Amino acid sequence: MELYMKNKVVLHYTFIAALFSIILILSFANVAQAESSDYKSETYVDFPKKQHKTKFQSMYFSLLDTYENPELVKKFYISKYFTELQRIQSEAMLPSLSEETATIYKNSLFNSSHKDNNNVTKILQFLDIYENKYENNQILSELHKLELKVLKNELTQKEAINIAKLWLPSKQEVTPRKPLLTERNSGINLEAARAYAREWAWKINPKYGEEKSKLIFPADCTNFASQILYAGGIGMDKHNDVFKGWWWKARGDRSVSWINANVFKNYMGYGFSTSYWGMLVDNVRDGDFIGVDESNDGTVDHIGFVFLKSNGRLRIAQHTENYLDWDKNWYSFNGEGAYYRVRR
Repeated sequence: MELYMKNKVVLHYTFIAALFSIILILSFANVAQAESSDYKSETYVDFPKKQHKTKFQSMYFSLLDTYENPELVKKFYISKYFTELQRIQSEAMLPSLSEETATIYKNSLFNSSHKDNNNVTKILQFLDIYENKYENNQILSELHKLELKVLKNELTQKEAINIAKLWLPSKQEVTPRKPLLTERNSGINLEAARAYAREWAWKINPKYGEEKSKLIFPADCTNFASQILYAGGIGMDKHNDVFKGWWWKARGDRSVSWINANVFKNYMGYGFSTSYWGMLVDNVRDGDFIGVDESNDGTVDHIGFVFLKSNGRLRIAQHTENYLDWDKNWYSFNGEGAYYRVRR
């Protein structure tokens, strides 16, 4: 009787799992079938985008661009990349794709074994724009917190504006952006940085732990880059406010600039940016940090450490995905994204 009940429970959960998978497939299939005839001949569509601005401390700043018709764009990508999107959703048991869940899909792709697939690169670029309505709301929320700090005299207006600039998007500029603090750009002890990168590129240092994003997907690239920089002799700028400085005190107690790729790039400054991978390679050297903005929307999505440059290639140490290897898929966004040389 006990064995019968166990088998009954197993069959019950197996049936639920199978039913859930069918629902996921049908949810994508319905959209794909409805839209496929509209886009059969399309190989690339440059969907129009809207620009957004916000007023902060009597100044106007640009926010992230969004699609003018996000639902139309979503339907196109579901139609064109149905197999890949359905696999992503079913493997990670994700909710339906929307502007609010786009970041979850993106984080899932970063941890996917299919990341080297060229179609996945195109999906990442789509998601990088599609998520921007949600990202803009997050930026506005952080700006509101800063305004409250100014009203309470916890920050000066100048301090608030400097912090705001760390959060705000910055598309490729003619003039390189200087670091917020000049000492952030001081020389790194290359051998010490390399030694740390070599030891921890493939695994997580339990002292620092692994940073997570929504639905506990790993999002550890900037946390690891900060560890390398600190191991290379660059001192922390400690504060009791997570928006200030660049620091780590304990797991879960660290500055935003320690763990967020775009804030790290803006805080440390950058001396060169380009849309072309080959030009980036020509303009970096051992010990540099590099960033990639997958869709060139103004926010860096990923950070890595140049362990070695040799024969026109870069050996990169990074997390999410964790490795010390040559180039991997960094070149995937060549000509469409944006690359940054950070700190120098």
